[in-house]
Amino acid sequence: MDPYTGAHLHCFKIMQRLLKRILQIRRGVRLLLDCWTSTRLERMHIIEDLRKFGATRVVALYFITPPDLVETWFWKKPGIAKMSEMRAKPDEGLVFYPEWAPREEYDEFHHHARSIDSDGFDEVIRVDPQSEIITLV
Repeated sequence: MDPYTGAHLHCFKIMQRLLKRILQIRRGVRLLLDCWTSTRLERMHIIEDLRKFGATRVVALYFITPPDLVETWFWKKPGIAKMSEMRAKPDEGLVFYPEWAPREEYDEFHHHARSIDSDGFDEVIRVDPQSEIITLV
């Protein structure tokens, strides 16, 4: 979602309401919450809410995908193209990104995630999607 619309805040409130309902109604439920959290504060608020709603263990999956693979995946997503292709594909309904966009987002994500080990998770599992080995910290 476009962060400038405020829609992500509305969705976040819906997510909180659903999490509260699920965790207070069902005991012993295992829940996988896939949620973009750009800052330490956002992660800490989600952890706090999960515990308040009844979660007894909160584990983070931290993807350590190499930047070149992230860039490859980024440009394969449907509906997007590089700005340099704008003239060649003007009427295809694409969203155009600068060539440096995937690397900048990668760097920003990992910059914000540098504190993940001290954000309050019970465990942080590092996942390399190129490997079958999961590193536990």
